[in-house]
Amino acid sequence: MLCDALELMGRIKKLAEARGAGAAARLLCGADGEEAMEAILTEDFPQAVFHNDFMHWRVANAACVCALLARLRSAA
Repeated sequence: MLCDALELMGRIKKLAEARGAGAAARLLCGADGEEAMEAILTEDFPQAVFHNDFMHWRVANAACVCALLARLRSAA
């Protein structure tokens, strides 16, 4: 079943909020080159950082994980 972008973003927003994304200080999103998805989600998650291709998202995700690990190690 196909749906339009607004319906899809509504579903994504519900899932993200159910997992605490609305309260997150930062949020990393990959929009797969679709600028409409980025525009819609920016309204709902202004703290989000968007990457419109997988390679840039992967690099940013790895940097986030490394920063979190460093923070956890320094707190231990």
